[in-house]
Amino acid sequence: MTPPTRGENQAAAIGAAAGAAAVAGVTVSLDTIYQTLQEVQGDVRDIKNKVDRLADGHSDHESRIRALERKVWTAAGTASAVAGSLGATLTFLATRLT
Repeated sequence: MTPPTRGENQAAAIGAAAGAAAVAGVTVSLDTIYQTLQEVQGDVRDIKNKVDRLADGHSDHESRIRALERKVWTAAGTASAVAGSLGATLTFLATRLT
């Protein structure tokens, strides 16, 4: 890559002074940079809101799963107690009748 000529340096300085950056024949004004930055900022805000909603949904999902697990374990414990009592009662009756 060859170093820039004196004219290229002057053109770059003039472009920078006028609020633009010149690189390899491309000129981007400060207005364009500002508009693009505003669009990116809006996109980031949208993504943040979506992540926040997902996090809220995740905690709600966790609480629903915990409530369901609590019901399942309660039902399993109740079934075990009923089965044990029924088994003991039937065993007692079987030994009494014979």
